Amino acid sequence: FINAVPISETMIHGDYHILNLMTEGGRIRLIDLADCMSGNPVFDLLITNLYLHYMPVYLPDFCKVLVKVTPQQLLSCWEQFVRSYFGTENEKEIDRINTILNIYSMLKLILAPYSFSNLRKEDCAGIVETGRQGLMLFIDEYTGVLPF
Repeated sequence: FINAVPISETMIHGDYHILNLMTEGGRIRLIDLADCMSGNPVFDLLITNLYLHYMPVYLPDFCKVLVKVTPQQLLSCWEQFVRSYFGTENEKEIDRINTILNIYSMLKLILAPYSFSNLRKEDCAGIVETGRQGLMLFIDEYTGVLPF
């Protein structure tokens, strides 16, 4: 799956989450372009998956607290995003994409705190533990065998 990501760099947002999306006339608009850069699209894809898919499915109580919307609203955005980004309406393919992205997103979450030198040690530990627990769900489910 990772090898399928284009090698060429493209514009990435750098802070791609639900609070940086707005709707206008039924269309989703991306705002807050201050952190835009050139890079690999996997970065934005994994962050987007964490906010719009993983969190509402596995951590629904955090949705109202962190991003001020319901899990259903986040999942609706995610479904629209996946269908458009991957150009598919095939539900089986969408399920496969979601599973793979969830696994890689947990790895991204576990590594994220190491990118910020100003985080308190206990905050880092909490983020890493959340990612570890999330990753363990997939390890338990697939008993060590990735689904591709």
